[in-house]
Amino acid sequence: PAAAQTPLLPGVDNPSAAALPTRAPAPAALSPSLVAPAAALPPRQAAAPAERPAAARAARKPVRAQLKRLARSKPAAQFDGAGGFDSSAVGSGKLGRVSSQPDARTLALSNYLSPRLAKAVPSRADFSPKVKHWGMMLNDKIGDCTVAAAGHQIQQWTANAGAQRTPSDRSILSAYEAVSGYVPGDPSTDGGADMLTVLKYWRKTGIARDKIGAFASVDPSQFDHIRTAIWLFGGAYLGLAMPKSAQGQKVWDVPAGGATGAGAPGSWGGHAVAAAGYGPKGLLIVTWGELKWMTWDFLKTYGDEAYAIISRDFLRNGKTPNGGLDLAALKADLETVADVRASRGSGKRPVRPRPLERARRRR
Repeated sequence: PAAAQTPLLPGVDNPSAAALPTRAPAPAALSPSLVAPAAALPPRQAAAPAERPAAARAARKPVRAQLKRLARSKPAAQFDGAGGFDSSAVGSGKLGRVSSQPDARTLALSNYLSPRLAKAVPSRADFSPKVKHWGMMLNDKIGDCTVAAAGHQIQQWTANAGAQRTPSDRSILSAYEAVSGYVPGDPSTDGGADMLTVLKYWRKTGIARDKIGAFASVDPSQFDHIRTAIWLFGGAYLGLAMPKSAQGQKVWDVPAGGATGAGAPGSWGGHAVAAAGYGPKGLLIVTWGELKWMTWDFLKTYGDEAYAIISRDFLRNGKTPNGGLDLAALKADLETVADVRASRGSGKRPVRPRPLERARRRR
């Protein structure tokens, strides 16, 4: 992605007052003069450059380092699609995601992505290796998966940006009580929570003293957008209508019989998970304190909610590559949405949000 000098979002800490750094530029194309003519090569022999420009070698270093790390990591086979699609089974905890009510004020990530960004997003990414221990976050005892997934995102962001922070069970419980009405000791009040309510609470009040900067919805069936969200923001917040057929599966996948019977969406219940990475065959997620794989087909069939979250921790430490994401337009829309909320609360006539295209023309 090209370098960008765009200010951060309102409310997001930026001690250095510097613009978001970008990833290293893509490797420069090799000059035809450096490559031997194809006709001169023996059969089945690939052409090799006589000398690679220094700028191209430098640009490829981060990519090589990431590929080497993935090759050494345990789930490397899944990222590369080699050696099958094996995965460790995880202990089953509790479900607890309630479908969110539509809110017209929720921003869509697709409005802020440029076509060139999809080409820049790598085919695989993994933010999980730096997390030392995930933890159940009470999701084996209560249906707080929506808040537990938020806790796992906090761990992931902080581990990759610097020193890992793990929300305490007490802070997770406090947030779950606030968003769901749960009363400890009264199972009848353990009815779960919806993801939008959690996101709004997380942004306004915070979870474990961590406040997010903003969030935007992502269509789970648009895999390019899901990959972009994970790569840009160090994860994604996913809502699943879980089928009974997923119980005991090492890798969550659509059963051979399709999405009917035990494979019907929601036949098991609703669940929220944090995405930690992705590869050619699917997504690496965190659920019930462990890493688990799901196929892209599973996400397309059972994913009915997804969000990209702009984390203060991730942005402040310069881990978000800003290439193609229209942060200026996002900032303008966020300010307009805030004005609408303030006007409604004061009794004044609310100001309608400007269409994104109009806001761009004004700039």
